[in-house]
Amino acid sequence: MPPVQRSLSSSSTSVAAVAASPVVPVPRPVTIHDAFEQLSLQAFGESFSSRRRRVQANSRYYATMKNTDVCSLIYKHGDDVRCEVMATQFISFFARAFEAAGLPLYLHPYCVLIASGNSGFVETVKDAISVDSLKKNVASHPDCAQGSLAHFFHYYFALQGPAAHAKALERFVQSMAAYSVLSYLLQLKDRHNGNLLLTMSGALVHIDYGFLLSHSPGANLNFENAPFKLTAEQIAVMGGESSEHYGYFQLLVIRGFLEARKHAHKALLLLEIMSQESRLPCFTAGGIESSLTALRDRFQLDLSEAEAVEYAYSIIEQSSNNWRTVQYDKYQNITNGIA
Repeated sequence: MPPVQRSLSSSSTSVAAVAASPVVPVPRPVTIHDAFEQLSLQAFGESFSSRRRRVQANSRYYATMKNTDVCSLIYKHGDDVRCEVMATQFISFFARAFEAAGLPLYLHPYCVLIASGNSGFVETVKDAISVDSLKKNVASHPDCAQGSLAHFFHYYFALQGPAAHAKALERFVQSMAAYSVLSYLLQLKDRHNGNLLLTMSGALVHIDYGFLLSHSPGANLNFENAPFKLTAEQIAVMGGESSEHYGYFQLLVIRGFLEARKHAHKALLLLEIMSQESRLPCFTAGGIESSLTALRDRFQLDLSEAEAVEYAYSIIEQSSNNWRTVQYDKYQNITNGIA
């Protein structure tokens, strides 16, 4: 019996010692989903759905008022947003035309509300961030420190799996092609990376249409004279000029241009109505009649369909890594710090 008692006593002491020692939690391994969520928050910030729930939870009115919702707007003061209204109407018109034709071209029209002659409200693009801000946000991330849009794009969307990555890349190409056609027709200027947004679905969306048609920054210097913006980093996202996705981009630009020509007369009528006795700088900078004539010429209505295909291909070639586009981006980087 005594040996057994000693054994029990020793066992009790050991159990007490174990119970008294602090419990060190074993850290949960970081999963791919965790890495994606962390990078998503760092790159894009809080999602709109999360912000909506937070605002609704803190609102005194949401629970009692029917048919209410949260929307995201910015207030612009000191700008004549009427040009932006006209551009969004033009883009909305072609978004419907492309959809009706069954073309997989992605445009994101947004609402603009005029408040006065030099102010207005502009709807924000949800779950999106400017390419400039994106590069700065992920500069400290160990896997995205290169500052390359292509590197971030493929790393970020690959974290969601091959199917999501492929879908995001397809959406990028479809949006690039659609905005290339519209940028060419409207001659959108000031296309630096602060005015290009990357969405959480992979689309590249243009915003801020203050300079278009005959109006350009810098006392109307028209420095950005490429048909549209097509930079080396955008081409790199698509895999380079010899890639399948770049070929898809070229095909969509051509098909989009051919479809746009079919609706040229309605589009021209829309702008002609808005130009009547207009003092908008997009018309007055180069003259109303010359602005409308130049727009009509960009549709190339006198060309056959085969000739229009060749023409569309030529404007892609002119735009690809255009010297003036590159220099404008460098200028914006030096003067305004836009990456």
